[in-house]
Amino acid sequence: MILLPDIYDNLNIQREEKIFINKLKSILSDKNIMFLNIKTMIEAINNIIIFQDGFVFIENIEVDTPKNLQLLLDMIYVNQHDKKIEKLKCKLQNNRYFSKKKSCVDSLNYKYFLPKLKRKETLDLVTHSYIEFIEKHCIFEDDIYNAFESENSIKDILLDKKIRLEKQFMECFMIIFTPEYTIPIYNESLENNDEPIPINIENEKIEKGDLRTKILKLDNDQINIVNSINRGNKLMLACAGSGKSVLLISKCFKIASLYEQKEKRFLLTCYNKNLNEMYNWRINISGFRERNVDCFTFHKLCMILLDEVGISYEFDEEDDSAFDNLFNLVRQKLDDGTIKRRYYGIFMDEIQVFKPEWYKLCYDLLEDKNDNNHFFIVCGDKSQDVSKNTNKSKNVWQQTGYLPDLDMDTIRLETNYRNTIEINNYVNTITENAKSYARKYNFEFLNDKDYILRGNAVKHGEKPTIINTDRMNEAENVLKEVKRLNDKGIELHDIAILFVNKKHEVFNYYIYSWIKKKLEDDYIDYSELSPNRGDNRVSYGYRQGVTLCTVNSALGLDFKAVILCGLYPLGLYNNSYKEERLKKASDQVIQDYIQNINIIYTGCTRARDELSIILASKDDNSIYKKIWNK
Repeated sequence: MILLPDIYDNLNIQREEKIFINKLKSILSDKNIMFLNIKTMIEAINNIIIFQDGFVFIENIEVDTPKNLQLLLDMIYVNQHDKKIEKLKCKLQNNRYFSKKKSCVDSLNYKYFLPKLKRKETLDLVTHSYIEFIEKHCIFEDDIYNAFESENSIKDILLDKKIRLEKQFMECFMIIFTPEYTIPIYNESLENNDEPIPINIENEKIEKGDLRTKILKLDNDQINIVNSINRGNKLMLACAGSGKSVLLISKCFKIASLYEQKEKRFLLTCYNKNLNEMYNWRINISGFRERNVDCFTFHKLCMILLDEVGISYEFDEEDDSAFDNLFNLVRQKLDDGTIKRRYYGIFMDEIQVFKPEWYKLCYDLLEDKNDNNHFFIVCGDKSQDVSKNTNKSKNVWQQTGYLPDLDMDTIRLETNYRNTIEINNYVNTITENAKSYARKYNFEFLNDKDYILRGNAVKHGEKPTIINTDRMNEAENVLKEVKRLNDKGIELHDIAILFVNKKHEVFNYYIYSWIKKKLEDDYIDYSELSPNRGDNRVSYGYRQGVTLCTVNSALGLDFKAVILCGLYPLGLYNNSYKEERLKKASDQVIQDYIQNINIIYTGCTRARDELSIILASKDDNSIYKKIWNK
C-alpha cells in the first residue's frame, strides 16, 4: 500500500493508530493508497483509503472504556454521523466530475477506529440500540489481529459499498480532499477515460468548474516538507523549478485546514499579479475560497486594508510614486491602530522583490509575534530578483530590531522538478559564463552562496535551441519557432513567448508589437499576461493560444515551451554590455549587470520541456551575447 505521507513522524498519530496503519501496509498491495491525517471537514480528521473498487474515510476515536464510548455515542456520533456523510458527499458533488457520478458519491464509506477497545467486551456493555451502528461503522483494536488477514478480508470490513473507480476519480478526489499534495497545471483539452484508477498519478487530466487542468502529485520529499508543521518563522530558499511556490501554497493549505475550526485566518501574498492569479486559481479549484485563506498581491493587500476601515486614497497604476504614498498611508493607519485586520499565519512568496518596509508591514499583520503562536513562512530565489525594489547589499529578511532572524531557520530546496536536465545544464553554463566576468572584476555578490542556487534536474528532454538573428528579423524567427513547436505536437496554450520589456522607444525597438502583428497576420491565437489591466489581458486560468508575457510578469509561472526573446536592449542604457565598462564599474553598472543576468536566468527557467532563445544583439562583442555562445 502507498502511504501519503510515507514519513509521518510529524503528524499527530498515536501508537495504536500506527499499528493499524502498518498492518494495512503489510497486507495491501501498491494498487491501494492511504492518505494520512487529512482534515476533510471542520468536524473531523480522517485517514482515507482508496481501493480500486471503493473508498473509505476512517476517523480515530480516543476512548478507553465502553462506558465512555456509550457517552460519546449518546452525545455525538449517532446524531452527527449522517451529517458528516452528507457534508463529504456535498464536497464531492461540488466537483463537476462527481456531480455526474451519483453512484460513485453514494458509495462513500465512513468508519470509526477505536484503538483502545476490544470488540466483544464493548458490544457486551453498550446499549442494545447502538449495537447495529457499532457493528456497521466501528473497527476495534482486536480486529487488526483477528480479521485483517488478506486484502479481500480488509475490503469486506471497510467497504460496505463497492464501486469500480474510473481513472479520473483519483485526480478529482485529491483536488477536493488533499489539494496540498497536488500541482494543477492549466490545460485547455480534456479527455474522458474509463480505465481503472491509477494510483501512481502523473499527467492525468481533470475538470473543475469551467477550468480545465491536469495535475501532478508532489513526490514524497515534497509531501514530507508540507507535513512538517512547526509554528514560528521559516525561510525557504530554492533554485528555479524546485517547486517553492507549490510548497508554499501547499503548506498554507495544510496549516489552514488544521486551524479552520479555531477560526484562524491565513494570508498568502506575493508581488507578481500573474503569480497571484495562479494562486487564486489553485485556491478556487481546491475549495479554500470560502474557508480561511486570503490571497492578494501586496499592492492589493494595502488597498483592502484601507478599504475595510473606510480610508479613502488615490491610486494610479501609471504613476510610479502612487504606491509609495498608498503604502505610507497603510503604515500610518496600522501604527495608530485604525487597521485591525490580523492573521495567525502569513506566507510570503517572491521575497527577493519585496522592499524591507513591505516585509516589516507583513510581519506586523501577525496577530501574535510569539514564535509559538504564529506561522511566518517566506520563500524566494535571490537569482529571480528582476526588480529594482531591494537593497542589493542586504537580503530583505536580514532586518534588525524585533523582526525574526530567518537565516537561523532556512530550508534550501535543491531538486529541480521543472526543467529538463538539458535545459538545467544549459542554464548552469550561462550563469557560470556570467559569473566568470563577475569573478574577473571582483563583484562582491558572488560571495553569496545562495545567489543562482542551482538544483539537480530529474528528467531528460531536448537541448535548447539558440537562434542568432538581427533585430529586424527577430519577430519572424519567433513566429517560426511557434510553428516549429506546434508542428512538433506542443499545443499553442503550452507555448509562451517571453521578453524583457514590451518596447524600448529610445532604440526604436517595439518587439511586443512586432510579435503580435506576426501572430495576427498568421491567424495564430494568443493571450496577453500583463500586470496591468487592458482590453486583451486575460487571467492565468483562462488563457487561449500562445501566451505573451514579460519575464517580470512570468515570475512563479512555468510553461511547457518557452521562446525567450527581446534581449536586444540588455545593457544598452548603462553600457553594461561592454566588458571595458566592467573593469572599473560603478555601482549602477554592476547592479544593471546583475539584474540582466537575473532576467536571463528567470526567463530560461520558466521552460519545462522546450527552451528556444532568439538572440538579437546590438554588438557581437556584447557580454550578453557571449554568455550564450561562449
